Amino acid sequence: MEKILWIQELVHAESLIENEGMIEAPEDVSPEQLIIQESIQYLIQLKNEFQDAMTAFNELKGDVPGLVKLYGIAKTHSDFMLFRHGYKLVVSFKAPGMISIRVNFIPSSYVPSSTALSPQNFKEKLIGEECLIEARFGAFGELHWVHENIPVKIDYIVKYFFTLFTKESTR
Repeated sequence: MEKILWIQELVHAESLIENEGMIEAPEDVSPEQLIIQESIQYLIQLKNEFQDAMTAFNELKGDVPGLVKLYGIAKTHSDFMLFRHGYKLVVSFKAPGMISIRVNFIPSSYVPSSTALSPQNFKEKLIGEECLIEARFGAFGELHWVHENIPVKIDYIVKYFFTLFTKESTR
């Protein structure tokens, strides 16, 4: 439906001219607003694809202890994370036009106990490097998503990170 939103705006403006004699130019969306909207839509697409991969994995796996869980992150634009065996795959809106993907590990001693020596024992560890997916404007206002200036597709992002996450989180 979003693909025809701009057409609906054109038709609405034209009907105002024809029916009421009013000329109303379609609202221009600033590049900053467009990047924010597109970033949120991209996050939602990523979440849907990761959810599909997680559902298929969990159905094929079958055992409850090894299932992957997906959680939305509160007070964010559409950030989410996958969780399994103390590992988190976090996908977040880092800035307009920038999506961050990273895998973290929460040590099993994360819950403080009387034998804990220092707070450093409880910090999450980053597995690998944070991956940044960035938006770039192309010809005619088309938005492209790139990693290190190389175009990326959601299917391959999901396949790569879901595979990395499940391999890392295998006990």
